[in-house]
Amino acid sequence: MKGTFRQRPEQPHITLRRQLLDGSSSLSNPAPPRKASAADVEGVGALAQEQLTEHGVVAISLDRPMTNREYLAFGALLGTAQLEHSPAVQPFVEEGVILNLVTCEPATSNPDLQPFAANWLALHSESSSLPIAAQPRFVSLMCLAADGDSAAETVLVPMRQVFDALTDEDRKLLANTRYDGRDEAPPLLRYDRGRPVFSIRDFQDENLEWECLCGAAEPAEVDEALIRLYAAMYGGRCYHISWQCGLLVVIDNTVHFHGRTIACAPPKNGPLRHLKRLRLSAAAS
Repeated sequence: MKGTFRQRPEQPHITLRRQLLDGSSSLSNPAPPRKASAADVEGVGALAQEQLTEHGVVAISLDRPMTNREYLAFGALLGTAQLEHSPAVQPFVEEGVILNLVTCEPATSNPDLQPFAANWLALHSESSSLPIAAQPRFVSLMCLAADGDSAAETVLVPMRQVFDALTDEDRKLLANTRYDGRDEAPPLLRYDRGRPVFSIRDFQDENLEWECLCGAAEPAEVDEALIRLYAAMYGGRCYHISWQCGLLVVIDNTVHFHGRTIACAPPKNGPLRHLKRLRLSAAAS
């Protein structure tokens, strides 16, 4: 069975999304970042591994941003850096794998360019349409320059919390539904050693074409499960990260959804916000 999910004004997640991402809501702060020296790459890597295992996210306040060489060495302690393939972002890529995220556009609907724009980034898991082996396990972000109190903030939502808000029937439907037209795409919900993992993004005004392998279900039931999933993503507890120079964050892509609040337009004078991103496949065990 196949269908199309379309966003409609009466769906509750639309209001919840706006409240979370328009920059006006009060967000919970995660624990204060740990402090470390950028030159101590192995020590930073050990701290990151420890915190990722325990919390699925780590924030480390470095005494300075790492050099590209240090950053790549740090990433190699966690996994294998993934190449940035999109032609649209190549002007921002260094070493084939480091993406420079600089706020330089007022707004855009192009998903590839939204990380560089001032509009919000809807909640998502990274590379959700790709096969599981091709999805990054970790997303690392390092701040080289922040643009003040009005800057966009990164938002994290725990997948377990979203899972707990769903009914058993919702979970069954989502575990048997995937993006249509992508034979190797994982189900929207899967289990990794008993832990729920979602592979989905909020399509906002775009259509979500889906395929459900649960033969007894009706299309309306899948759409209703998606409505409740999106409402759970935006309606529960969340954490935010306010960026400052030298802050290093790593997010486990199987533990948290992530997004970004709306930012002020790119400033005419003064520094632009500048983050460097690495997407990392998990290290072989």
